[in-house]
Amino acid sequence: MKTIFIEGRLDDYQDFHDKNWFETFYNLVTETPLKSAGEHFAVGWWGSVRAFIMPWLLVNCAYDAIAAVSLSPYDRDVVWQKHLQRPEFRVALWKTAENTFVSIYYAYEDYFVQVLKILGKLDSLRTTDRDFKARAKTIIGEEALNRCWYDNRIDVAREIRHAITHNGGRPTSNLLSKKPLPRIENGDILISATDVRQLYELLKERVIEFTQSALRYET
Repeated sequence: MKTIFIEGRLDDYQDFHDKNWFETFYNLVTETPLKSAGEHFAVGWWGSVRAFIMPWLLVNCAYDAIAAVSLSPYDRDVVWQKHLQRPEFRVALWKTAENTFVSIYYAYEDYFVQVLKILGKLDSLRTTDRDFKARAKTIIGEEALNRCWYDNRIDVAREIRHAITHNGGRPTSNLLSKKPLPRIENGDILISATDVRQLYELLKERVIEFTQSALRYET
């Protein structure tokens, strides 16, 4: 039976959209050949974060509605706990975290590849191409490539995305050979809300670093 895992606090699902980061990123790519790829990426990331907070938003809106008509409104956490009692809500939390993790990572990978294609004037480029590493190194340099593509945590996130998308959420032998491993129970990869936040915080830093390195090549 498929293992379902969720974190139980309302604050685990609260908003983590970073408006200042988005402004910094837009300012970085505006008036450059990366503008279109950057906007495509940023919209995808923004949508992923908005999707992630839906449970948190739902409970807070329910609480606000109750508070508006009641002299003795429930505590906010009581409303949350009542939602957690519904099995379908718990399942929605599980898939929200898992799907958002995948979409946040994949948007990053797509942006990475699109930037290399634009600056390398390449008609096609796949991460599985034999010369992918060499082409990427030429454009962004070895240090940025190691930090923004081959970093252990990014490498693990890439394999998690592959396992969820192509292996039913079961860990692959390739994933099991890497560190740090995600939570794995009964043969299933378990992604938490905290995992989603940590991936976002890691990648938003590397997006800026990667973009800056790419733009130095462009100039």
